[in-house]
Amino acid sequence: MQDAKLQKATLLSFTLKVWKDYRRGVPMSGHNAAIVYAMRHHTEWWAEWDLVYPAMARPEIGIENHLIHIHHDAEVKTRLDNKEPKQLSVLYQMLRDKGCDEFESIHTLALALTEETWFTRENNQSFNMDRYVERAADYVKQTLARPHLVRSAKSKSY
Repeated sequence: MQDAKLQKATLLSFTLKVWKDYRRGVPMSGHNAAIVYAMRHHTEWWAEWDLVYPAMARPEIGIENHLIHIHHDAEVKTRLDNKEPKQLSVLYQMLRDKGCDEFESIHTLALALTEETWFTRENNQSFNMDRYVERAADYVKQTLARPHLVRSAKSKSY
């Protein structure tokens, strides 16, 4: 149990340090830039990021789910930037071609990542990229079939 708490605290402190550095004007690259990209697009959580960082003593505010969400968005962004796997870039472009904005397209792909991650944890399995891409393709298909249901990341409350 202590290991799980330590891992969460470490990820939180790392993420919030990246955020603090960004806010101070430190240039970002690679995955850190993807983390900042995701955090910048979730303005509804900025107060949390700024409030928690100085003390790091308020895990009770429920930041854990937001932290996971940010890292899944950042993972998808990093994969798209690196064009790996290629199929993910194809799915992303399908969404963009049909009018989804950049961040909503990332969210759609991140939803499949979240689902795959939870599946692996619940079933004690390794992450399966093919299964993730298949899940992502299903979400893209659903999104394209019902474009009026695509939510706006700016107005969605989590």
